[in-house]
Amino acid sequence: MVAQIKKAAAGLYHAKQFNEKDRDLAQLLRHISGGSGLFAASHGCGLPSLSTAKRVTPTPPITPSPSTPRLDEIIANLRLSYPPLKPGESVERAGQVLMMDGIATTARIRRLRKTDEMVGLCREHTGGLNLSMDSFDSILKVRDAVHGDHPTCHYGKETTVAVFAPFQSTNYYPRPALLSPTCKAERAPDFAIFVALLIQGYGIVAEKIYGDLWVISTDGDAVFRLGCNQLCLVQELPQNHPLYELLCGMPGLNLTCGENFITYSSDFKHNNKRCATLCRSNQGIMIGNHIINAEMLSRLLLLLPGQTKESVEGLLDPDDHQNVPRAIKLLIAIHRLSDVNTSGLNPLDKDLLRYIAVLGALFDAFIQPFMQQEWSLYEQLKSLAIAGHLLFGLYRSHTTSFMSNQLYHDMHSVIKSIYFCVAKQKLLDNTKDIYIFQNASDRIESLFRETRTRDHNTNPDVLGLSQNVAMATDRAKIFERRPNMKQSSRRLSYDGSEGIDHVNPGYFTGDLCVGHVELPKPFRDAKFAASEVLTKAGLSFDFDGILAEEGVDFLRPFGGNVYPGLSLDHDRSIPDDSLDSSNRTTSSAPASASDVKAELEDSETDNLLHLDDFLGPDPDHPDTITTSENIPSDSLHVTQDDGTVIQMNKLLLLSTMFKDGKLSKDRIRRARGFTMPTKVEEDDDIPLGDDTLQVRDVAVCPVRLGDTIALAVLTVTGLERKGKKHLISVGESELRDSKMDVFVSGQILNLCEYPFENIPSEGDSEPSFTTRWAWTGSFASFAPLKSLQSPIGSTVPEDGSRKSHVIRIPGRFVFAVCPGTTQLLLDDTRPFAQDLRLNGLDVTSWISHDVLIDIKETEFGSMKAEEFGILPRLGASETLPYRDSEGRKSFILEEPTQELVRKKNASSEKLDCYQCGAAIDVSLLRSHVGAHILLAMTGVIEPNLQEPISNPGHACGFCGRSCDGLEMKVLARERQYRFSCPRKQTFKYVSALKPTKRQPSTNVPVYCTLCPLPLNSSSPPTFWKYSIFAHIREMHPHHWDINTRKPFNLPKEMDTVKIDELEVEMILKAAHVGSRLPISTSIVSLPFTISTTSSNTSKRSQPPVDRGGNKRQKEK
Repeated sequence: MVAQIKKAAAGLYHAKQFNEKDRDLAQLLRHISGGSGLFAASHGCGLPSLSTAKRVTPTPPITPSPSTPRLDEIIANLRLSYPPLKPGESVERAGQVLMMDGIATTARIRRLRKTDEMVGLCREHTGGLNLSMDSFDSILKVRDAVHGDHPTCHYGKETTVAVFAPFQSTNYYPRPALLSPTCKAERAPDFAIFVALLIQGYGIVAEKIYGDLWVISTDGDAVFRLGCNQLCLVQELPQNHPLYELLCGMPGLNLTCGENFITYSSDFKHNNKRCATLCRSNQGIMIGNHIINAEMLSRLLLLLPGQTKESVEGLLDPDDHQNVPRAIKLLIAIHRLSDVNTSGLNPLDKDLLRYIAVLGALFDAFIQPFMQQEWSLYEQLKSLAIAGHLLFGLYRSHTTSFMSNQLYHDMHSVIKSIYFCVAKQKLLDNTKDIYIFQNASDRIESLFRETRTRDHNTNPDVLGLSQNVAMATDRAKIFERRPNMKQSSRRLSYDGSEGIDHVNPGYFTGDLCVGHVELPKPFRDAKFAASEVLTKAGLSFDFDGILAEEGVDFLRPFGGNVYPGLSLDHDRSIPDDSLDSSNRTTSSAPASASDVKAELEDSETDNLLHLDDFLGPDPDHPDTITTSENIPSDSLHVTQDDGTVIQMNKLLLLSTMFKDGKLSKDRIRRARGFTMPTKVEEDDDIPLGDDTLQVRDVAVCPVRLGDTIALAVLTVTGLERKGKKHLISVGESELRDSKMDVFVSGQILNLCEYPFENIPSEGDSEPSFTTRWAWTGSFASFAPLKSLQSPIGSTVPEDGSRKSHVIRIPGRFVFAVCPGTTQLLLDDTRPFAQDLRLNGLDVTSWISHDVLIDIKETEFGSMKAEEFGILPRLGASETLPYRDSEGRKSFILEEPTQELVRKKNASSEKLDCYQCGAAIDVSLLRSHVGAHILLAMTGVIEPNLQEPISNPGHACGFCGRSCDGLEMKVLARERQYRFSCPRKQTFKYVSALKPTKRQPSTNVPVYCTLCPLPLNSSSPPTFWKYSIFAHIREMHPHHWDINTRKPFNLPKEMDTVKIDELEVEMILKAAHVGSRLPISTSIVSLPFTISTTSSNTSKRSQPPVDRGGNKRQKEK
């Protein structure tokens, strides 16, 4: 007291009384401007000094977990975040959200003075390690565990932060509960355990006073998602609970939840970023029969007003894929493409814009509820439900070709959780507003922003992070009490509607009262709105019928209690563009006392030491400055010649430092545990002009369909070059150079042949026609390769996946063409008109037949057959190869096709049946294919054939396809054949005439002695036995009974033209199609034997069927 009086007399001490406002202001200055700022304010404005502020209003410390998180650590932190209420004080109960996210931290071990333990190691591998700093040996053991020859533990390259926050308009700041370093090797079950500890700790400390936990929200990390869903998908909502009454009337809404009805949610901004990533990828998003990717969008976005090449490039290839405003701008730009004027666009782009409109409607419905300031809660809920229905319909149609399993699950989890929270708020207090953006982890990201920007150390170590989090929380409490002291950020409101990042409740002005919304109504109204969006694009989806199936809802789109989003498949919505610092390899020899002494001389390491490590617990004592060196417990005695006592923090840092990799001199790369690689600038000299192939061009290339190589016309969806993807165009020289490794991705157009009447020249009396091939408005689909080996009767996968629509082919096989366009007429009867109308198009593209023939002969005619061996193999397709108006396959490359089959026959004892895909022994191929032909002749429809017999009356006995050039000569001792089919095999003629269990079909070459002898030939025309029936009916009708559908009065030389009952029964039994044949739509009635006189009766009387003769002649 005497000393204080003397200081007062000397003018060194002034007695002051500070109110709560002064103390709050001093605390803010201490956090924001540091000790120097508070010193100036204390002397200039009379605020409390630094020592007074720390003594009177101490910042509650948040303790990081040195090892695996424990319940007592969580409870201790929660007691600081939720202090006991003062007498007479009360709080309003509100629903709570548990938010978890990871933040990059510097890989460094620090001493936690409170428990005298080492922190900074990963929680996954510290089990069994002594982290206490009671001896130098324990420090060395930790060093060996991290840097030894066989490391067993790692530095934490990021820290998992868990906070709780309420659903309310005030006092909604996050309250920290956990900080735990991780090496990212954790598995979902382990993560679920410590999430359960967080829930348990909150229940012990705060649940009764502050409110129940409603939601667990994360950023979409795979381990977080799996771990949280293990806790949030454990029970169906009980039907006797009031929540069920509010939520049961919405078909599709998943009603599975955790204990106490907790649900899982993913941050909506992260989902928006991941949607943008899908749009920017080469694989893109599939809707209908179109692939929508960056290459497609780069051209179409230029149609929007105000967009330039540079702005579009910034949207599709940004430096930072984590930029939320940039992602939002891209999604909104995609939505605006639905209003683009399509006049002047080619038919392919017009068709593509229809499906982009669906994608834009989906993005808009998911984004706008979090952006529109004046929307009511009803409008928000309806829009989210529209997005949910569109997601469900498109995912059911295309699965992962539309969107990754994980992103689909996360977006639906957002929608589900918001509906649950609205229902819970109705039960808690029907008069309150609810802010749906608080369902996400937005507030924990704001906390991270505060910790990064408090000082120049943007990525502190785990101990520095805990201090920053504690101070950020302290500041948030003060700003809640004194909002006039806080400067609102301009990023906390929407400028236009594209600069979205973080918002606060004060931004929204619409009616958000939960009591003003009846929950079933917005959900039901959304179903009709989503159906309208799909119908407008020519798509249809039976929401009522599919959602009525047992076990089917939005999170389980295919029923069976299977959640696709919980799979371990690769998530292509998350870009792999991070620099993973955990892969750094380090090793060193064991440290000794002399090594440590030598390290003390290293000046570079001194720069890494923290001043806080040397300050005592109260360095601002008014009389002296106490350092750790003055505190015995802060030092360790290391046995050395001079008996040196080394300060504990410095000893720890020097003993565990990287020995063979100094931290980067670059501040950003050093501070951030992992960063994105520097973006490589694209070349400015992008090739353009007539000698280039560009994305969305139409081109011709060969494709391999089974054992056939044919030309196909495709639209280019992507270009790749060695070491470089997402090319806009490729020059002709690069395309042809095999060393450049250029690959072209594209979708094959379905084409239809039609005649085009030329404009007559003067003097022409008759019109002339040329042949064109028009696009039908759809794309070819083909069975995935894996189904080629499936047995007879197997199910061919649906064609809704990307693999069934997109091919990838070496660039040297691709040749660009310039298609023309033709308008659909009102009374158009051209063969492609009906298909165009069904696909909602009124204009299409066409290619001249002569152009395709020229490319076939000029570009591929000189190529060696073996060069086609590198072509990708496609599965069966209903529209490939192209067929002309008479059903004949067109643009087949004959020589490479035959060579391919010859090589396959020589190297394999089995061939894949074109019809069913089964691998058949070559010796049985004739009988196996004959069975398919006979069933097709009699009208039996075999299910799931990859390539049905298109013309059984002219089918080859070896392949089932149309083959010409069959000849047979009967010599004195043998029969000689000539087959043009590349699958031809030798067989014994006499044995083949007898049906056996192994080879039931007797389909062999036979003569038709009814026909005159061909010129320059001594043998009658030869036909396959099963095909000769159609020949007799068409060319020799006087030997065909139209009533019984059988030939009669055949010459004795044709006595082999018969099929007995045993043969038919064995073929029916092997095909598993039953024992009865249809009574109509068949070429011939079976079984039968030849009669020498006309017969109008038979065992199987059939109604008369006459197909009117040869199809080709009739059309001509």
